Amino acid sequence: MLNSARNAWESLWYPPPEKCADDYFHPYLNELDREKVIEQLRELDTLGAPGIVDLLDTISANEDALKKLQDEVTRTEAIAPHVDAKRERLSQLNAEIQQLDQEIGALKREMAALESQISKKNVELTKLAGQWDQAKPSMRRAMRALTVAAMVDEIVEKAVPSQIEAIAKAMTEAHRMMAHKKDLVERIEIDENCDVKLLNSDGTDLRGYDLSAGEKQIFTQALISAVSSVSGRGFPMVIDTPLGRLDVEHRKGVLSHLARREHQVILLSTNTEVVGEYLREISPHVQKKYLIQFERIGEIGQSTVRPGYFEEEEGRE
Repeated sequence: MLNSARNAWESLWYPPPEKCADDYFHPYLNELDREKVIEQLRELDTLGAPGIVDLLDTISANEDALKKLQDEVTRTEAIAPHVDAKRERLSQLNAEIQQLDQEIGALKREMAALESQISKKNVELTKLAGQWDQAKPSMRRAMRALTVAAMVDEIVEKAVPSQIEAIAKAMTEAHRMMAHKKDLVERIEIDENCDVKLLNSDGTDLRGYDLSAGEKQIFTQALISAVSSVSGRGFPMVIDTPLGRLDVEHRKGVLSHLARREHQVILLSTNTEVVGEYLREISPHVQKKYLIQFERIGEIGQSTVRPGYFEEEEGRE
């Protein structure tokens, strides 16, 4: 069978085709490749010496270029690990730059908001500066007032302790002169905090009890009288309805005490107070008497002052 197949294969080439070579040196070529090679060989027949030289130069240049490319590939392969590391680092830096860009954007927005607030504050500052300029005279007066007040506080702080005992003594005398229950309050004391105590013979503070309106008035007038006498200053005392809340005995005591004052006392009395026997009690000390007459004109009321007194008006009637 092998011989039969071999004979059949050889019969395909026998007799050989026209112009066929006696032997085949390239049996690996197929018909198409063989034709291409033959065509190229035919072209070589038409080449002259200059063409061959140019072709050889081109081949040499191509070989040099190929060698350079191979060298470049070798060099690139040698530095490839470093390139990968640098590429990774570059990627990290790009991520950091992106994050920083976002932070810069946030800071720019915050800065714009702050600039807007600063602009508003500058407007307010300008307004306040104008108000400050207008208030400077008042501020200077206020500062002087504060200085004087501080000086007064300092003077009072130094003077009060030395005057407390004298005021308490003068207040005791005035109170005993005006009050008809003279055995009820034995003395008046004032501590370092200027708290006033009405002490009886047992040392009990009567201010802790419910004092009557008249007793409170006696206490107040005694305090005013004591301060006036201890200060040594002569200033007028004006008392409105001086006897309105006092009983008979208290009225005479208060009027007697007021009549002994060295300085001016003005009593604003109703027609049921400093009249009759109470007026006669102090009449030697009365310098002037005036009557305040009130009248209404439509919806408006007005008061007029003229010389005279209640009893004189009653005598005229």
